[in-house]
Amino acid sequence: MILRKGTESVGKTVMWTVPLPIVLLVLLGIRGITLPGAATGLNFLFEPNFAKLADPRVWANAFGQIFFSLSVAFGIMIAYGSYNDKKNDVANNAIITALGNSATSFLAGIAVFSVLGYMAQQMSVPVDEVVSGGIGLAFVVYPQAISLIPGGIIVQSIIGLAFFVMLLTLGIDSAFSLVEAIEAAAGDKFKVNKKAFLIGFSILGFIFGLLFATQGGLYWLDIIDHFMGTYALLVVGILESVIIGWLFGADKLRKYINSVSEIKIGKWFDISLKYIIPIVLIFILGLNILDEIKNPYGGYPSWALTIGFLVFIAIPIIGFIFAKLPSRDEKYNEKVTKITFEEE
Repeated sequence: MILRKGTESVGKTVMWTVPLPIVLLVLLGIRGITLPGAATGLNFLFEPNFAKLADPRVWANAFGQIFFSLSVAFGIMIAYGSYNDKKNDVANNAIITALGNSATSFLAGIAVFSVLGYMAQQMSVPVDEVVSGGIGLAFVVYPQAISLIPGGIIVQSIIGLAFFVMLLTLGIDSAFSLVEAIEAAAGDKFKVNKKAFLIGFSILGFIFGLLFATQGGLYWLDIIDHFMGTYALLVVGILESVIIGWLFGADKLRKYINSVSEIKIGKWFDISLKYIIPIVLIFILGLNILDEIKNPYGGYPSWALTIGFLVFIAIPIIGFIFAKLPSRDEKYNEKVTKITFEEE
């Protein structure tokens, strides 16, 4: 219903749904650092463990996390970027977005690990044994933090309600961008009816989403997230860096960015996009596939992991099929070729 009017309606919606998490994180962070044992949790967060740098899964999870957090390799930035003015300051916006994202993650880390330290002290266990992470953080640590806020049951109930409403709205915000990216691509190539596409795609998403509402839903969510949130993003990141760096031209992209941006970027950008990023991502992907074969993820049965792997494999196959389907726009291929290969 919100997406039917396009990005303008999305912008109006997120103006209200995005600030709330920041306010709640500040509140929970302030309360968290005043708790006994908070220092233990914060030490666990900030004290580096250099031995972990040798673990390929740590690198894959790190790339997957930052890709997900910044919406990189989802097609979202490409879709939303197409709505920007051609003179938009790309470099400045990218820096602000990255710093804002990191600051929010930093704030969330303080809020979570200060409470984890408190819970570890109360339970007399190490911090890493309090909760394994993932969904447990949202449904164990944050409620615990909310229950420790002074003001009595009424204040705690109001903040708790606001927190879970926030989780819902953040999920909806994410759905906005994911669906909008697909609709933008389908609309450009196949000239589909926007309203009909959104209705059909939303219904399809709802049907597939029912799997995650079953008794084993959390396990399936973990498996699919593992393959899609790590492996799929790495593969898309590799493909994007190769296509943009080599086919479109890293130097052409850099010169365009510099022509509209106050902050200029140097030739290191070309080297990074053409060589460093794809080589590093391929290396990390290869190590993780080998590690996955030796040590199957999460102790799940092989048939369940096979399904997760097939879902991951299906994404590039579906993308290739749709790329080969004829466009309803007779000049579509000509436009794509011109944009990709035209000289400056």
